[in-house]
Amino acid sequence: VSRQRYWGCPIPMIYCDNCGIVPEKIENLPVILPLNVQIDKTGKSPLPYLEEFVNTTCPKCGGKARRETDTFDTFVESSWYFLRFASPDPDLPFRPEHIEYYLPVDQYIGGIEHAILHLLYARFFTKVLRDLGYIKFDEPFLRLLTQGMVIKETYRCPVHGWIYPEEVSKDGLCTKEGCGERVEIGKPEKMSKSKCNIVDPDEMINRYGADTVRLFIAFAAPPEKDLEWSDHGIEGAFRFLKRLYSLVSTYAKELKDVELKEEILKDLPDKLLRLRRKLHQTINKVHTDFEERLHFNTGIAAIMEFLNYLQDILKDLSPKEFEDLKTKTILKEVYVKILLLLSPVCPHLCEELWESLGCEGRIVNAKFPSFDLHLLKEDTFVLVIQVNGKVRDQVEVPVEITKEKALELALSLPKVKKFVEGKEIKNVVYVPQKLINIVV
Repeated sequence: VSRQRYWGCPIPMIYCDNCGIVPEKIENLPVILPLNVQIDKTGKSPLPYLEEFVNTTCPKCGGKARRETDTFDTFVESSWYFLRFASPDPDLPFRPEHIEYYLPVDQYIGGIEHAILHLLYARFFTKVLRDLGYIKFDEPFLRLLTQGMVIKETYRCPVHGWIYPEEVSKDGLCTKEGCGERVEIGKPEKMSKSKCNIVDPDEMINRYGADTVRLFIAFAAPPEKDLEWSDHGIEGAFRFLKRLYSLVSTYAKELKDVELKEEILKDLPDKLLRLRRKLHQTINKVHTDFEERLHFNTGIAAIMEFLNYLQDILKDLSPKEFEDLKTKTILKEVYVKILLLLSPVCPHLCEELWESLGCEGRIVNAKFPSFDLHLLKEDTFVLVIQVNGKVRDQVEVPVEITKEKALELALSLPKVKKFVEGKEIKNVVYVPQKLINIVV
């Protein structure tokens, strides 16, 4: 546990010629690291040469003694920092009532480099403190997510070695100092300065905005997988946000003064009901993906899918339908809740659009949207119709349709008729809310 470093927690042990190695008295803890030191060019710890620190008295016999000059390695502190974080008491390591309230940690997120040693040490310290009666729980972390690395392909010039992406022309030639040599493009690797396969976030933010960069990183891969940086991917994220901005700002003035009243959202026409159902299904999926699975990529994909659906609905709305208060109320709910869903990932753009819709307060302080359980259930589904196991047609039907009604409907469809006419039906397999298979 010891390191020959100056900057660290002093080890509270004392060497006495008569008593041997003796721990410092509890009332003398903590041992304070002296600040009146000079560090030379070698970087070695000055503590062994600081007489006023080294020379002390033995806690056991009171005779002359020497203080330990090594300091604890940082893992000694990082192995129980979560306890101290929950209870930063000035007089105690931590207070039991604080620990009982806050811990164990609900969710630990860390890099792969911490997946073995740090977590092993943290679990060891936790179990020791449990055995000593300081804490009651057995494991420090209830859930663990080890996130992947950001990776990018490498570029190597036969003259200049590793070069930066911006030093490669569109033709794959090295542009450094007018070189012109063909560049060897390597497989994607962890971003590192030594191999020059890095992207300057400031440059990306200046070009696309912080929200675009955040969206791309969250959308490009599940958090536990490596994220391969892609210029095309960040362009796609930028186009999506521009589309969102256009969709909201086009209707913002019309919707600014519309109030979200629940009574207006009742008895909706079929088109608007389907839109509202799709919205609440999307909210449900984003809840699950963001909060439970921590898969931001699939949550964002659900929002993108919903916006495509919304655009199709908007194209079908007549000017008269749009003037209807129910339509405006549904659209206001749609925009408000989609902005709330996306705001953890794209806070700046969502804040601006939130204000343009006339919403009160700031979106960063607003509650995450809830969903209506009744709206999650579909009234209809697409029934797949097979003849001898081959798909012959599909049709939208009520969810409560019976096997008999489904067969009657299937036999009336022209695409199915030609495969069953003049033949004997030997069997009918019906899977509710999925398919019907007619065996002839």
